[in-house]
Amino acid sequence: MTRQMKDSGIEWIGEIPENWEVNRIKYLIEFNPKYTGKLLDFEEVSFLPMECLKNGFMIPQVATIKTLENSYTYFGNNDIVMAKVTPCFENGNISIARNLMNGVGFGSSELYVFRCTKINNIFLFYFLQNPKFKQQCVSTMYGTGGLKRVSSSFIYNYKLPMPLLPEQQRIANYLDNKCSRIDETIEKQKQVVEKLKEYKQSVITEAVTKGLNPDVRMKDSGIEWLGGIPEHWKVSRFSFETWVRARLGWKGLKADEYVDEGYIFLATPNIKDTEIDFKNVNYISEFRYEESADIKLSVGDVLLTKDGSTLGTVNVVRYLPKGTTVNSSIAVITPGKNIDGIYLMYQIKGEYIKNIIEKKKDGMGVPHLFQRDINKIHITCPPIEEQIEIGKYLDKKCAAIEKAIAHKEKLIEKLAEYKKSLIYECVTGKRAV
Repeated sequence: MTRQMKDSGIEWIGEIPENWEVNRIKYLIEFNPKYTGKLLDFEEVSFLPMECLKNGFMIPQVATIKTLENSYTYFGNNDIVMAKVTPCFENGNISIARNLMNGVGFGSSELYVFRCTKINNIFLFYFLQNPKFKQQCVSTMYGTGGLKRVSSSFIYNYKLPMPLLPEQQRIANYLDNKCSRIDETIEKQKQVVEKLKEYKQSVITEAVTKGLNPDVRMKDSGIEWLGGIPEHWKVSRFSFETWVRARLGWKGLKADEYVDEGYIFLATPNIKDTEIDFKNVNYISEFRYEESADIKLSVGDVLLTKDGSTLGTVNVVRYLPKGTTVNSSIAVITPGKNIDGIYLMYQIKGEYIKNIIEKKKDGMGVPHLFQRDINKIHITCPPIEEQIEIGKYLDKKCAAIEKAIAHKEKLIEKLAEYKKSLIYECVTGKRAV
């Protein structure tokens, strides 16, 4: 039987069931309730750092707090806790507090708390996850720089459609059941993706340290953590087999010097695990391109990011659409006559060198890989013909694994979109429950 609908008066929602009402959030909740107890009554309470707030049902950290700071945000069991600052809000960090130590929780001042008084808390929890609601919140954010906040007055006065409490409970139960099953499927697919990535890593590591012949005679490499290598291979260093260099600064280059047509200027986001992105790039003039002739790229060069969060991402130049150079955060490694570029790229992706680079991320400040660090790293050197064979094998094998990963990631994306659509339809009355 078709339900009777009416105009909600809310543009992005449109029609709602005839028996639903529209109300402002402020009339349905206690917003940011105040703690009226004494902290000294408890030995421990739950404490929630901002970065620990995730979407779902909260399992907060437990901490001992001797003094109650004015900046702490209080919440209790069954309260909805939402991040109000970027990027946490945009990442969907919203949860329902459960299993709090002594029923008391505190967290960052960058949290909003909704204590539901005239609306089902789980129904409201799902409504607040609505992508269109989030879009409107983002559009009203205030502040400068990287930390913008959702306006409390915007949320406080926000209108939402709602059925009577029994129907709210039915919708909440239905979404709990459906969403938990979707989340479970997504999690299983994510686990498959991780296993495929681990398998790819093991395939690469095996090939660049043991070769492709399982019956080959082995010898000790003499390098800790590298182990045995084929008897006819040798061990060398980057400094002996490659030319490693990087641009020292930009000689005063500023972003307003970029041109619409010119030479390609690669930055770290252009160096991806599976490809080098030559499309989403900036361009520089011929004068700037010629300024550093030793950084002009050639086919076969290996590019390794050596700064920041992407440190260690590596790929090989297989083709050049036009003259190309790089910024100072990318090391250019040109193989010598005894090293194949594709093989070298895979060697850097192997577990041995990857672990060396990962240790650089553990330092203080912005992690950085110096040219002298790269030059000291040991590399395995099979005969050049064998390197080319290993490169072709890994190209084919990794492409198949990446295709499987892409398929799984597409499925995860579709499931996430279906979940968003399901929530929207249920909390706006488009789908009868």
